[in-house]
Amino acid sequence: MAAKHEHHKLAVVPPRFPRLEDDGGAKVWDSRVFLKATFPPREPLVVIDGHDTPVFTKHSINQIFAARGTGKSMLGMALAGKHSSGGKFLNWKITRPASVLYVDGELPNPQIQQRMAQLHSRDARIRLITLDDHPNGIPALDMADGQAWLEAELGDTEVLVLDSIASLAPFATNNEEKWIPFIMWLQRMRSRGLCIHLLHQAGKSGLQRGHSRGDDPLDVQIKLKTKDEDCEYLNCDLTYEKFRGQRKGVRAVTVEFQNGNWTWHVLEADKLRLLGEYLSQHPKERDHSTRRIAKAMPELGSYVTVSKLMHKLSKLNNR
Repeated sequence: MAAKHEHHKLAVVPPRFPRLEDDGGAKVWDSRVFLKATFPPREPLVVIDGHDTPVFTKHSINQIFAARGTGKSMLGMALAGKHSSGGKFLNWKITRPASVLYVDGELPNPQIQQRMAQLHSRDARIRLITLDDHPNGIPALDMADGQAWLEAELGDTEVLVLDSIASLAPFATNNEEKWIPFIMWLQRMRSRGLCIHLLHQAGKSGLQRGHSRGDDPLDVQIKLKTKDEDCEYLNCDLTYEKFRGQRKGVRAVTVEFQNGNWTWHVLEADKLRLLGEYLSQHPKERDHSTRRIAKAMPELGSYVTVSKLMHKLSKLNNR
């Protein structure tokens, strides 16, 4: 007899997605009134660990892009789980658990299930919309009907992950005009408080696929690039192609996922830059112990690593 499986369904969430009142007229400010107005700051949902620099906030549009097979969906799914449970992920810290809706327009349900089991902790809990459950396809999100369809399912969603633009909004991304209705919709969703993560393909140039118009509304744009083509596990460099706001602690890092564990370390080029900046600000440290520098800048690694970096930096400066 086949084993019975219990299916635990998430509680039905009443629709609480805020609607903006719009009487059709333009809201015009007097600059003196505007300067005195109080606007609540965008709430940070993910910050740089140890620096509290906001990375992903409410009211934001963000993008993770990479070539096929690099690991952007793996990273996106892992980030979605951490958004829902809180804690630390890579060199990020999630400030609090948030309600997450993940829309996957590519993978079949068994593969999504396997990936979630691999990437999510026991306390992670997200809502899902998948392609397998919609025989006629998920309505295109670059069209008004598709946008209304998804908005009706948002409920109390705070974080929306769209995986990916190519499958969920299948327009010609090299056409500037085709971006406009999709961007306008994303901006409306942002104005209602959503933190949106878009997963996208990289083009042949190494930039995000399509017209640069797609970059315009982004608050944070992250690029993943495979570090070793022959590597049998996720191994890529994570760099910030666009980052609005202060950049304290923002680092390009190498990311690995192997045997169920995520690891990261700052790229050597970035370490050399950081060490150079530190030494220029603290010139007397050149004659001090590498242990002291390692303690002051733990992201550089151990004192042995600092010693090697100082040697390389000295050779570069003497060229």
